[in-house]
Amino acid sequence: MLLMPHTPSNLNNSDGDSYQLLHCLFDVCSYGAIVVDNNMQVVLWNNWIAEKSGVLNSTALGQYLFKLFPELKKSRLLGLISNAFAKSASGMLSHALNSVPFPLYDPQDTRLRIKHAIYVRPVTLMSGTRYCVIELKDVTAALRREQQLKKMAEQEQRAKIAAENLSHLKSGFISTVSHELRTPLTSIRGRLGLISGGAVGELPPQSIPLIDIAQKNTERLLLLVNDILDMEKIESGKQEFYFKPVDVTTLLEQAMEANIGYAEQHGVSIRIAAREDNAKIYADSDRLIQVMNNLISNAAKFSPEKNTIDIATIRSEERRVGKECRSRWSPYH
Repeated sequence: MLLMPHTPSNLNNSDGDSYQLLHCLFDVCSYGAIVVDNNMQVVLWNNWIAEKSGVLNSTALGQYLFKLFPELKKSRLLGLISNAFAKSASGMLSHALNSVPFPLYDPQDTRLRIKHAIYVRPVTLMSGTRYCVIELKDVTAALRREQQLKKMAEQEQRAKIAAENLSHLKSGFISTVSHELRTPLTSIRGRLGLISGGAVGELPPQSIPLIDIAQKNTERLLLLVNDILDMEKIESGKQEFYFKPVDVTTLLEQAMEANIGYAEQHGVSIRIAAREDNAKIYADSDRLIQVMNNLISNAAKFSPEKNTIDIATIRSEERRVGKECRSRWSPYH
């Protein structure tokens, strides 16, 4: 690097003005700047390094650099400066590799040491005189951000591991639901069907309602288990739908029949308030029944006693068929 000793021709060309201009440029730098000659004596010492080191310009100028900071003799800085003069080689010493940094502190809080990187650059005047510029860049904020990003990455990794563990737990739960609940519930439903069908003989009249309630509750539990398994399939993208023409009135009757027992337990009744004859839709009837069961059971659960849940078929002007499940008090209007 060639350093011009004089200002451009359109400025004052005196050596004094050039030297003053050079001083001003160094003093307004947002980093530390030190210039030493080939005897390691300080030629320039800017305000940044004076504020952070506590060594005034008047004290530093003309002093042997390693006399000002004897501990720096143990660092790699001496080798970098020697290479700059001997080989005209620039060098850099990062904070991580700098085992013996400059003693720099925050002027606002002298307990906080400034972490910095060091850059060494050789310069040569037109006269042939050689100097070495030492730049000290404050990397405290950058290192703090790096630590924050590292911490965030670690937190994200922990969250990812926790999510994976939760996924494994959920998979285990789904497996338990499938094998430990669905199978025995299916068996119970089959046995209740045999009992209500007279396979074990004629039932006493007073036991028939109990068997009916048991059958309906078993069906509800199976629907709940199937809902859980279907959610797992939807999340994994494996849920399959089978569309076909479906009679809407038949669908409503099935939904009402499936939920009458549950509604009676909550003291409410269900009725089909409006029908649309020969109304058909193209849908997956099993999935649609699940939706209707959820809507009706929620209406039954949140309606006051002695209320009536109305379910109805409505044909819109666009000739689309809609279904409505409404309780006169239910929040699900």
